[in-house]
Amino acid sequence: MYLLQSLFALILISSIKAQFHTSTPAISLGDEQLIWCTVSQEEQWKCGNLTKAINETGHIYGKVKFQLECKSGFNKDECMTLLDKEEAHITTLDAGEVFVGGRYHSLIPIMQEVLKDGSKHYYAVAVMKKNAHPEITHLAHLRGRKACFAGVGTMAGWVIPVDTLMRKGGMEVIDCNNHVKSAINFFGPSCAVNALINKYNPIGDNSYRMCELCIGRVPGEKCTSADPYAGFEGAFKCLLEKGDVAFLKHTTVSEMIEGKIDAYDLNKNDFELLCEDGTRAPVDNYQSCNWGLVPSNAVMTTSARSTGVRKLYIQFLIKTVQLFGGVVPPVQRNQDPNMLPSKDKPAFYYTDEVNFSPQQQNGNNGNNNNDGNKPLYNGQEDFDIQFRQAYENMPFKLFESA
Repeated sequence: MYLLQSLFALILISSIKAQFHTSTPAISLGDEQLIWCTVSQEEQWKCGNLTKAINETGHIYGKVKFQLECKSGFNKDECMTLLDKEEAHITTLDAGEVFVGGRYHSLIPIMQEVLKDGSKHYYAVAVMKKNAHPEITHLAHLRGRKACFAGVGTMAGWVIPVDTLMRKGGMEVIDCNNHVKSAINFFGPSCAVNALINKYNPIGDNSYRMCELCIGRVPGEKCTSADPYAGFEGAFKCLLEKGDVAFLKHTTVSEMIEGKIDAYDLNKNDFELLCEDGTRAPVDNYQSCNWGLVPSNAVMTTSARSTGVRKLYIQFLIKTVQLFGGVVPPVQRNQDPNMLPSKDKPAFYYTDEVNFSPQQQNGNNGNNNNDGNKPLYNGQEDFDIQFRQAYENMPFKLFESA
């Protein structure tokens, strides 16, 4: 769901154990293809528009011009596989997916998103409708409730909530190799897309409970990345229409209200946060009422790409931001027959550093159990990210999100 949400609001970083120089590498790529892997209609549409914009201004790119191509994958796992096979070159991944991409597909981050306030992380929050279910005064009281997740494997929308409930909410570990089963045993009918794919259902015996609230109607769509309840916007819609609690980023509620999704007339005061101690708090109090910190999304490529080529990718994306930078109002659904809905769309900017460390993941309470001496995304020994080169803050307006 995140093509240019994570795309153009990202931090420039260097690649694995590589020091980039400021000059353009001596690689003549000409109009070499740069294939972007997308996973939704919105991403594909926006990538297509980006391609058109680049073609119309290609002469400005000089040595770092690529012929951008958009390739649709069924989900992020397929995109990671395509990058691993070098059948695609870049994609955006959630923090949880960054680990999977590094460990199992030899992918590395080249850019990372930063929020407009300069932060490099999100807060993971649990959101409920205002004054709903006053009987819920402890995390254990979420047992049997209808939950809305962004997707199995997403950091704020699955990993942190499940981990927190195991530690503080009485969620039993049913299968240490398959935490979907633990969620199935704890929650009532819910929506957690991808709960039935092979990766998260390795022996095929997950029940349907984590898919019951999902609403995909097209064959092969329900409970997948294409489900209308997939992603953080989807989880928010699930809360509006069916759920008792949604596990979101701290920015999601404001983004959805500002975007005026569908026909809903919403106000932030219609929602509240469920804190780890069971109390409630206003949506804007996420710094004191959250379940943990989450590194922001990253643009990934394969480590098989040379240092010089990876630098060209970065320069290409920087140039694209320079050409099309700015902030635009949110796109409303059905506002224009030629416009597709935007998804998960805060405004982002460039900054000069990023930290994919356990300390960032821990949050203020230090709840994460990772070894503090190892990088959070150390999926392979070489996954040692070093950072260089500062670029001035610049927003991107044309394709700020998907």
